[in-house]
Amino acid sequence: MADIGLNQNVTIRGRQYHFQTATNIEDGLIRTEIFEKGRMMFAQEHSYERRQTDKAGGEENRLRLSLDQFHQKIISNIKI
Repeated sequence: MADIGLNQNVTIRGRQYHFQTATNIEDGLIRTEIFEKGRMMFAQEHSYERRQTDKAGGEENRLRLSLDQFHQKIISNIKI
């Protein structure tokens, strides 16, 4: 299974941010980095439990869901 990533530009209170969220399968981490004008402003990591599933693609689907949830949570927290 390959690493998975998301990229999104978000405007918050008139400021433009770029969010990058990616997995590090080897270390069992999801990491979000927030950039403004090309400079990293913030980074946060989240560990996830690596486990096998019986369904084909089940592990990747579970990881994609965790990645998306963490990505959206970081964006929501910044908007507050």
